[in-house]
Amino acid sequence: MRRLLPALALLALVACTPATPPADTSGTSSSDARVMAGKGLLIRVEKTMTEDAQGIQHTKAVLHVSGVIEKDIDLGDIQGELFTVDPHTYPVYAEQENKPETIGVFTAWWAGQGEEITVKLHNGKLLVDHRYGDEQNTCTTPEQIAEVDLGGDVVVEFENLPDPTAKSSIAFCDTK
Repeated sequence: MRRLLPALALLALVACTPATPPADTSGTSSSDARVMAGKGLLIRVEKTMTEDAQGIQHTKAVLHVSGVIEKDIDLGDIQGELFTVDPHTYPVYAEQENKPETIGVFTAWWAGQGEEITVKLHNGKLLVDHRYGDEQNTCTTPEQIAEVDLGGDVVVEFENLPDPTAKSSIAFCDTK
């Protein structure tokens, strides 16, 4: 019986120990630790909508980038409401061969003209481009808003994305 009591006490102690891991006291969650270790990049989209005196909708959007680098990328004043397009299902960007990898597409349309913002990875850099198009099929070439050196390959996660839409408002524009 004396040998059985310590074994029962140990068994009771193990059974009462919680199965959850101990709390992280470092101030970062495990997902933050992965990002902060330099292996990832988190892009959080922040947007605010206003309307001017003529009733034109304006979206002010900023990409807050954190992880391997810390940077805010101001997307400027966008006319209309900003939406997200999944580049993997959007035919214009679905074929990535020999091109920068498009990881994010944002679009807006207002009163006959549209805007498109693309977020790409290429040669260890984060590239953000902006272009316009209108209902007369006049399209601008992409203008670079930001080029950020990431120092290598990263895993990118987006947070707080605008509502999705099936395609860009200026899908009729050539992407070359």
